[in-house]
Amino acid sequence: MHAYHVAEDTLSAPSLEQPPVWWQEWIQIQLDQMWPRYMLVQMREMAELVEKARLPVEQHGTAAQRVAFFQNLYLLNLRRDRYVVSDQTREYAYAALKASQETGNTIDIAWANYFVGYCHLWLGDLAEAEERMQAALALGERTGDMMLQSRCLAFLTIVCRKRGLVDATRHANFRALEVATSIEVVEFIGMAKANQAWIAWRGGKLSEAVDYGQAALELWQPLPIIYAFQWTALWPLIGVALAQNHLSEAMNYARTLLAPEQQCLPDALSKLVEAALQAWDSAQPEAAQASLQQVIPLAHEMGYL
Repeated sequence: MHAYHVAEDTLSAPSLEQPPVWWQEWIQIQLDQMWPRYMLVQMREMAELVEKARLPVEQHGTAAQRVAFFQNLYLLNLRRDRYVVSDQTREYAYAALKASQETGNTIDIAWANYFVGYCHLWLGDLAEAEERMQAALALGERTGDMMLQSRCLAFLTIVCRKRGLVDATRHANFRALEVATSIEVVEFIGMAKANQAWIAWRGGKLSEAVDYGQAALELWQPLPIIYAFQWTALWPLIGVALAQNHLSEAMNYARTLLAPEQQCLPDALSKLVEAALQAWDSAQPEAAQASLQQVIPLAHEMGYL
């Protein structure tokens, strides 16, 4: 971030007389600061950069810069809304895809397809999510972009899991773990462990489900920012804890599900989890257990468990 500030200070002050090449350099400095702000969860600073760059991007930005700008708007909304996709967020994903097609750049097009697929995953449109991510994966394999491959494989596995397809999830997860391990992407190694916990839970292998689920949480714990998709491990752990009548453990896992850093659950699930926690905090363990037991079949139906 210090280097970006030095770069901006090195340029003369913005003015209408500056040529397009000057503006494009200035725009790039703003765009390049947005991803670190996103990764550090500095959303106010990221929003300020977005507003600072908005008009210059519209007036002077290249197609590639418009791709990056719309993708940053998309990411800003996703983080702000806890990965619930609004109509506006979806529009930003498609605007980035359109701009990427104007560039003709394979990498831009691949990542734009990934973001559109990611958007449809959280909208519940699994067929469109799969189609877009498979297209992005094919381009990632052609270009050797391992990070893109890792992201596509991780969330294609979630598509299989949300469909309740155990064998397909196992097959997809094997590839996802292989690629994530090869480039040491800890969050996706953790997600693969979480998916192994779900596979074990679905197979009735409760001790395996606990081992894999806890391994995922342990991998995510040291990350510099809190991983937002811990539900992938928490739901199998809740299922096992309830099955084994370990109510205190189940409630601790359930509390993490509702943490503000985590992806929002659908209202039907979150209300039942909230009711369970309220009962537990009011020293009503029977009511807490009854509420959480109601969550299990619904989480199964909705593709979480």
